[in-house]
This record gives sequence, C-alpha cells and structure tokens, in this order.
Amino acid sequence: MGNRFAWMLLVTVLAATGVARAAGQSPEEADLSASQRLAEQDSRAPGEDGEDGEDTPIYKVREEETPKKGRKKRSRRVSLEELERIDQLESTEFIDLLTTEDGEDGTNGGVFGIYEDGEFIFGGDSLVLRTSFEAVPAYDTLRVALLLPLTNQGARDSRYVEFYQGFLFGLQHVKNNHDGHVQVDLFDTQRDSTGMRTHEIIGDPDFQAAHLIVGPVYEDQLPEVLAYAEQRYIPVVTPLADVRTVESEVLFQMAPVQARKYDKLKSLLQVENRHVTLLYGQSNDPVFEQEIIEALDSVPYSRFNYHFGFQSTAAGVNRILTNRRNNLIVVLSNNPTEVDRILASFASAQNNLTARGYRLTPFSVVGNPLWNRFESLDRTLFFKDRVVMFTNHHAKRDDPTVRAFDNEYVRSFGQMPSPYAYRGYDAAMIFVPAMRGDITTNLEGMTYTPLVTTYDFQQRANQNWVRVQYNNDFSITIE
Repeated sequence: MGNRFAWMLLVTVLAATGVARAAGQSPEEADLSASQRLAEQDSRAPGEDGEDGEDTPIYKVREEETPKKGRKKRSRRVSLEELERIDQLESTEFIDLLTTEDGEDGTNGGVFGIYEDGEFIFGGDSLVLRTSFEAVPAYDTLRVALLLPLTNQGARDSRYVEFYQGFLFGLQHVKNNHDGHVQVDLFDTQRDSTGMRTHEIIGDPDFQAAHLIVGPVYEDQLPEVLAYAEQRYIPVVTPLADVRTVESEVLFQMAPVQARKYDKLKSLLQVENRHVTLLYGQSNDPVFEQEIIEALDSVPYSRFNYHFGFQSTAAGVNRILTNRRNNLIVVLSNNPTEVDRILASFASAQNNLTARGYRLTPFSVVGNPLWNRFESLDRTLFFKDRVVMFTNHHAKRDDPTVRAFDNEYVRSFGQMPSPYAYRGYDAAMIFVPAMRGDITTNLEGMTYTPLVTTYDFQQRANQNWVRVQYNNDFSITIE
C-alpha cells in the first residue's frame, strides 16, 4: 500500500463505488454496425447500461471490424473520420483510444487496429473508445492519489508536508461548499529518479482506484504515471513543474507556462519616454538575462556595470535617477549581498539627490523572483525602489482573504502557511470540484482565484503569470 505517515493528518476513508468502463453486448447487438451501436449507446438514459449515470458514449471495437496485423501504440487521439476504413462511421467528432482488456468471457477478445495513411498505428486485444474524462457524481466517493516527495534520502521534506496540509485544508473548504465525499491516498515518491518507486506506486491498489492523480512534483517522474493514466484516461495534475519535455492529453499543469512569463512586461515597456537599463553585478543570472533580452525584443536598452564602492558607480546611479527619462532598471545580479547593495544604492541616492534639490525622474526595478529566497535581503528596499517581479504565485499576507486563511490555518496546524501550503490549497480547490463534472469543460478557458493568485487554463495549462509591484507607499499591487 502507499506509504502513510503517522505525523500527518488523515482524510476519512470511505468505500468507493466501482464504475464499469465498457458495457457488455447482447447477441442482438452483434449484428449492429459500429456506428449504430455507438449511436444507440449515446441515446441511452443515464444508468440504463448499469454505469450509474455514465452517459459518455463508449464503443468497443470487435475483432471482425479491424485488421489483424501491425505494431502497437499505447494511446493515440484519432477522429471517427479516420475510422471510416474500418466501419462506415460518418461523425468527425474526436475520440480517444483508451485501454485494452480481455474478452468478457475471460478469453482473448480478438485483435483490432487503426490505420493512418496506410500504416497500422494501434493494435491490441480489444479497445474501449471514450470521448471525455470520467466524471465522478456526488453520490460516489472521489478517489484522489496524491504523489509528493515527502522524504529525500530518508529525511523529511517539510515543503511537501506543507503542500499536503494545504491540500487537506482545501478539501475541507470544498466539503463546505460542495456535495460528495473525497478519499485521499498519499504516496511518497521519495525524489527517486530511477523509476523504481514510481513503478511500486503504480502497482498499489489504492493508486489504481484513483479517479484523479495529483503529482508527481518533478517532471522526470511523470512519464510512467502518464503512461498509466493515458491507458485509463485519468487526469493527472502537475502542481508545481513547468513541464517542457513531456506531452500528454491527460496532463493538467498548474504552474504557468514559461512562454507567457513576460507578457505583462509589455505594458511596462509601453510607457512614454521609457528608458531600459540592464544592470550587471559581479555575479549574474544568465537565464534571467536571456529571458529579459528575449522579452525586450526590439526595445532598445543600455548596459550598466555595478562595482560596489567605486566612485564611477555612484555617479552612474545618480545619472540614471536624473536623466529625465522614465527608467526601468533590470537588476541581473544573483548574489544576495550584491543585490542588497544595489537596491540600497538606489534608495540612498534618492535621499541624497532630493536633499540637494534635484528633481528625480520616475523609476522601477525589475527583480528576479529568485530574490524571494534571499533571506538576508532588506525587504523595505523593494518598496523604496518600486521593485517589480514576475512570479508564478504570490499571496499577500496583508490581503484580507489571505489573512483570514492564515488565521484559520494556524488554528488547524499550529504554524503559518508557507507558499507550498497555498499551492496545495489551490490544487484541491480547483481540481476536486472539477472532477464532479467534465473536468475539461470545467477548466478550459476558465479562470480560478482560490486565494489571490489567478489561474487561467487554456489547453490544460495555466497561462497566467503574476506581476507583483512593490509601491513606495509600502503597498503591493498584484496583477
């Protein structure tokens, strides 16, 4: 069974009702064409075929309808138009090749296959075709498999313990607003990159009972889980990773896609009389630099090299603040001490120039979201220098919604929530209710704001990056 931890809260375990994936066929049905049987199953009333309200059209391909030779491919999306060579199906609706199973009498169900451009692309014993994810009605228990790296080389990773606590907290809120029971089965992926632990989890009966899979966190653990989920058409949610090397029609991504990261930089660049300066320190982040240069595209910019304690550096900072331009300064340094010195230099220069009667030109500093990991930084400098960051998630502690959440979380767990707890909460609040209907319809083109971070799902991936603006009146603006 999946690893369970005594030091964690447990979700009430309730019995789950099994849902059949394909209806048996009577002798009379055997004479119907594939298209007739598909149409007849589509017209049945919910529950008529014994599937407890399941009204998604399901069509089982039979041996006599398909070629008998070819190579296998696990999962592929085809249109019914492509199946016309096998059967006279006329609809162009897209369907999904799901899984193979033995014949209902316990024998081999026969060989089937699909052709594309004369090439055999799919084969097996028998086939169930499904047009959507399986919705779990409120009267059934929704089973959720939660896969987190709770331990790393034997040591507990508190970040993912907090994610789990946030997920449980979200489930409690879901329960308060929606009908139905939820059972969570927790699995420790152990940050294992060999695949052995993932294989062990997939063989667990509790995992195999899941209607929804949340995790794994790391992309290198996704392929085997996705292979399993594709065969059964079970949605998989990756809660933290921006997935770049794996593609799947069952994968939903909570982290915003990298390609959209600097969409909200454009409005900052369109300010009248804008002047962009890339400020380099002694140690710089090459990835951040490349992202910014690509985002600037054809926007002109200048470069400035910062050397702590140099007279030329102090003079350069003064020139930027008095150049009568609308300045946007991108600080590329990735050294905590140096970043602190750079921000302090601009804050100090503002005070000195103002005291000497200079009229300062407006400016903002674009910072690297990795700065949030620098504990030594003086955060008041963010406000004095009007720092702007583009991040995948942000929760303002002074926001009334977040403050109420924090207070309730502390009462439940005895500690302040971390960003990982917020993300766990968001995952439960978005995806658990969506499973009570068509999860694709419920998410596609929709925006969700469980706390203060908004998620915008398009093609199963979040497109929304958060722009965080620190203002000199010590307020924070979130866009």
